[in-house]
Amino acid sequence: MQTQDNKDLFLKVWRNVFIRTRILKMLSLYRFNYKEFDSRKDLLEYADRDYITDLKCQFNEELQVGDIPYGTRSIEFFSLYNYELKKDVLPPNIKNIYFGRSFNKPIKPGILPPSTQEITFNYDYNQSLIESAIPDGVKTITFNVNFKKTIKKNDLPPSLKTLVIPGFNQEIKKGVFPQDLEYLSLTDFNQTIKSDQLPPSLKFLRLGDHYNSPLKVGSLPMGLETLIFDSHYNLPLKRNVIPSSIRTIIFSSFDHPLKGFDLPLGLHTLILGYSFNQPLKPGDLPKSLHTIKFSYQFNTPLVVDSLPMSIERIIFGQSFKQVLFKGHIPESVKDIKFGPFYNLPLNQYSIPNGVETITFGFSFNQPLFLPPTAKRVNLDSHFNQPIFGLPNNIEHLSFGYFFNQPIKGALPTSLKSLELGPSFAYRITSDCLPPSLETLTLYYENQNPINDNLDLPKTIKVIYKRFMPKKIY
Repeated sequence: MQTQDNKDLFLKVWRNVFIRTRILKMLSLYRFNYKEFDSRKDLLEYADRDYITDLKCQFNEELQVGDIPYGTRSIEFFSLYNYELKKDVLPPNIKNIYFGRSFNKPIKPGILPPSTQEITFNYDYNQSLIESAIPDGVKTITFNVNFKKTIKKNDLPPSLKTLVIPGFNQEIKKGVFPQDLEYLSLTDFNQTIKSDQLPPSLKFLRLGDHYNSPLKVGSLPMGLETLIFDSHYNLPLKRNVIPSSIRTIIFSSFDHPLKGFDLPLGLHTLILGYSFNQPLKPGDLPKSLHTIKFSYQFNTPLVVDSLPMSIERIIFGQSFKQVLFKGHIPESVKDIKFGPFYNLPLNQYSIPNGVETITFGFSFNQPLFLPPTAKRVNLDSHFNQPIFGLPNNIEHLSFGYFFNQPIKGALPTSLKSLELGPSFAYRITSDCLPPSLETLTLYYENQNPINDNLDLPKTIKVIYKRFMPKKIY
């Protein structure tokens, strides 16, 4: 009975045109709640300021208590704003604070409300942190490269989960980083990391462009899952230095031989960056590996069984130009991508049964030898070979700029999606397309390939695109 009464009351209210109009307006104001202001005066005089939740102050005038609407959740300060914040200027519901480029004033305890969860300091900020100034509850702090002040124990709140601090390059004292920290990014850092200096909760560690210090057993916490070395790191790996918990490693300049047990046995993803060009032997890579991305410079012949049977995805770099023979690519692979300059003949064993997605690069223009398991085949700009004999399992097939070969009788009956490049000039007749086709993508540059009298099935969606040159690096 009460439910029916509530329903009747709602209908009475909703049928009142004035009330309904006001309700819809309020909902609209809450929905579109992001506002930018070019002056403090505009902010103060804005009629619907009480509904603002995301505020951008595009002015360089000092804010006073009450200027920022009470309901504001996120505030971004103009790039030139550089006034010290006073107590209670920020309302008690603020969650995200973004300081502009010029802000470089000390932040004292009690200035930031306890509701704050994320703070971003921009380019000029280089003030010493004061204990308890950053409230407990903040989960993410991002500094810019110019912040180089010494960080002391308790300067950072224990609630912190993510810390990006590119200018940090001091010895890490135990307890400086909160014990629950999970994500740490250090760009300028190049100090020796000792045991127990990093919190045991850490899951993600990025050692940036300057890091090239040796790591020792115990330097990295045992719970770490992702490890990134940017630019300079190029030191040999030693057994057990990389924790067994690591699932992803990204190198950049690393170019040393990999030996069995250098990499953790549970590693899932290995990205070899720019410089790696070392031979791989059977047993060098862990049997848990799922994805490997070879470096830009990798051009070493593969050896049979050098890639473990666990790998499902392989990405070759720009320099790889080696013939692939039987046993080079494991039968576990599902997805393989060649670099832009790979243009060597394939044979029936180059790509093994089991591979489902094959992506060829910019330069490839060789006869196709595809496994019967292939489902998605992407051919880039230079490919222009006859395509008869395609596996009758392919569902997606795309051709690049120069492809201009007959397709009548050549397309598999399993095909669902077909893309023909801008140079394709053959007329498409009713017997060219398999009945399974759902999407046909053409280019405005095509010379009217669809026969004017062709009545395409309504199940086929035709998409026209405009050609945009691709970057090959």
